[in-house]
Amino acid sequence: MNTPEKLLSYAAVVFPVGDIASTVNFYHEKLSFDISFQIGDPVNYAVVKKDNAVQIHLTLRRDTLKPSVEHAAMYIFAHDVDYLHLELQQKQVTIKKTDRQPAIWHTGF
Repeated sequence: MNTPEKLLSYAAVVFPVGDIASTVNFYHEKLSFDISFQIGDPVNYAVVKKDNAVQIHLTLRRDTLKPSVEHAAMYIFAHDVDYLHLELQQKQVTIKKTDRQPAIWHTGF
């Protein structure tokens, strides 16, 4: 069997949210994500994507636990972060800045 050059195609994060409809609307209207999938009536699971590069799965939150900041994170890498920042500002997206520095992980390679 020949091993393909790349075995993995993409990864997707799943975020539990309290209101899927308003979350999907925010990603679509403010962040220009496409809505690629919704299921349930009312919707209890949805998928939004942008640029065929980022895919976010949203599930209806069924508990009252507050997840840790370390365990509710996603990093998105952009080709032109200044343009992206300007686009979000034009859509009046609130951009929060913090003094918290991200953790630096060294994997040994």
